[in-house]
Amino acid sequence: MFIIDNKSSIPVFMQIEKQIIEFISVGVLSKNEQLPSVRSVAVDLGINPNTVSKAYRELEENGYVYSLKGKGCFVSGQKNMTDKIKNELLDDFEETVGRMQKHNVSKEALTEVIERMYQS
Repeated sequence: MFIIDNKSSIPVFMQIEKQIIEFISVGVLSKNEQLPSVRSVAVDLGINPNTVSKAYRELEENGYVYSLKGKGCFVSGQKNMTDKIKNELLDDFEETVGRMQKHNVSKEALTEVIERMYQS
């Protein structure tokens, strides 16, 4: 279910967290659907269960999931979940555009990439 890049500068727990948010955003994970257990994710990925727990805890703190003691973690049913995800993606995009400006990437070059992406 998850793909981890051990060479990435992004910590593993954040990679898991981002993928779960993506799964929620595109509908792979639905409201009240149970996430895989911490243990099963840790075994599948060959990582420490504390890493998975940290990802799940961060997701819960940010309202993406909720946990039921002894039952596991489930996708939150918040009505504004999609808007929250879109706003976070736009914030990330804004940060990326800011980095592009610092490296003198033109507005036209960015617009060209955006147009090309939306044509496919």
